[in-house]
Amino acid sequence: IYWFYASLLLCLGFFSKQVPTAYTIFGLSFVSLYIALSKKNVKILIYFISGAILFLFLLFIFLKFEEIKLFDFILQIFLFPQSIGTSRYDLYDLNFKNVILDFKFIHLILLPLIIINLINLTKIEKYHNSKDFKIFLIIFVFVVSTLIHQIYTKNQIYIFSLIPILSGFFLYYNNFIFFKLRKLFVYLTLSLCIFVTIKYHLRFNEERKFHELNNVIMSNSVKANNIEKKLSGLNWITPYFKDPNDEIDLIKSTLTILKEENQNIMFISQYNFFSSLLEKKLNSPSRTYDLISYPRKNSKYFKNYQIHLISIIKNKNIKKIYIFEKLSNLDINEKIYNYIPKNCFFETRKNMHLIELQIKKCSELL
Repeated sequence: IYWFYASLLLCLGFFSKQVPTAYTIFGLSFVSLYIALSKKNVKILIYFISGAILFLFLLFIFLKFEEIKLFDFILQIFLFPQSIGTSRYDLYDLNFKNVILDFKFIHLILLPLIIINLINLTKIEKYHNSKDFKIFLIIFVFVVSTLIHQIYTKNQIYIFSLIPILSGFFLYYNNFIFFKLRKLFVYLTLSLCIFVTIKYHLRFNEERKFHELNNVIMSNSVKANNIEKKLSGLNWITPYFKDPNDEIDLIKSTLTILKEENQNIMFISQYNFFSSLLEKKLNSPSRTYDLISYPRKNSKYFKNYQIHLISIIKNKNIKKIYIFEKLSNLDINEKIYNYIPKNCFFETRKNMHLIELQIKKCSELL
């Protein structure tokens, strides 16, 4: 029955984050096949597949209930992400630093686990059929999947959480180490785990050394309730403004304009919290607006996004589009004019970074 639940959880994981879950599902499917054959128990595969079938059935019901077209779903979840990922794989330069050195503490714990299990395969009879080896296979597939994903993406590093997980399993497999060295390995593993946890806590939680905030002086941040009381308890600073107060003034100015707006509007911005602060639907066509969030002009899915954008405007009876960013002509083209020509709008600049596009009659929006 655990294989049934595992299948359901893997499917849920995939729709939370397609990769590395897709790699993990692929690897664990082979592990499941290996375990089923070694146990001579076909029920494992039947339950594993049954969980996936049930999930697909529930997913189909959900799509019908929410009136989501199957093609749109496949395009959003599978096709467009693949078009992004393929280019990343083609352009990436694998080297010793980005494969080994950047993840040295993970490799430092993973390598002994591999060595212990390889030794056990040669020394312990039928170890390949043991529970311990099967646990190792599952852990190995999971770790390799997340490592591959992290190496090939330019996202913030999130897989240092593998270090305490691997430390725990190393202590589990410590029983196979020569007795006189066992305590030494326990103390070394615990010390390494504590050291690395503190190191990365300070770097990523306290100092916020992520990509965008790497060069930001965090002490310059200001109270976020200066924007709105709902943000009380938070501090505010971004890499886009030297003085966060200047940014807050622009945000408050934009909030005031949108509050007074009584027509149906579309809001395009990297600031995702406007809808919750205003408690109104802003009909954003995309969750984010970086270079890979939605199909651009050179994408083979450009036409699909264009149709999607125009359908929102028509179906929601949108009268105005507000764009709130540090805007250049190129930015405005990328966000709207490449999809709907400029002659469909009256353009007005409301503040330094806010543009109002009032929709007028044109053939593209009829």
